[in-house]
Amino acid sequence: MSLRDLLIEDEENIYNEHLQDLHIEKKKIKNKTLKDINFSNIEIIESEFNNVFFENVTFDKSDLSNTRFIDCGFKKVTINNSKMIGTNFITCHLNEVTIKNSRCRYLNLADLKTKQLTINDSDLSESSMFSIILIKFKTDNTNYSKSEIIETPLNKIDFSKCNITDIKVDQNSLKGIEVNTLQAMDLLKLFDINIIE
Repeated sequence: MSLRDLLIEDEENIYNEHLQDLHIEKKKIKNKTLKDINFSNIEIIESEFNNVFFENVTFDKSDLSNTRFIDCGFKKVTINNSKMIGTNFITCHLNEVTIKNSRCRYLNLADLKTKQLTINDSDLSESSMFSIILIKFKTDNTNYSKSEIIETPLNKIDFSKCNITDIKVDQNSLKGIEVNTLQAMDLLKLFDINIIE
């Protein structure tokens, strides 16, 4: 059985592998553990991961666009220089996850629990973050413009070096957010407050 077939096969775990140059489309991958795996230059698009546990996994130069991750666990996972346009993470646990140098427009994050999530140098414009518990969340030089953040407390989270132009965020989520002066003036528009000098 090829590694591609093993990846798709239900309840078949994969350990200590380097998977590269694979193309998987419109497949369901469920009930398995992927540990110590390096994905390089792979495409898993318009597919679904359900109840899959990723540990010590790297996605590099990969395309996960329009793929759904449902009830999955992520521990020590890095997504680098990759594409996740329209990707969904729903009721997942993210622990020590890093997303960097990636295109993630229209990303949908819903009902997540996170611990040590880092997002740097990426594009999350027009994305949605709904009902997320953010613990040790760090972000830098990332585009969140026109994104929606609902029921996701941002207290003590520093967005000062990110683009948050035209974000939509509910009042409870906004409490305690750390922003620069220009961003603060932009956020006042959410409450129909105009500054007169």
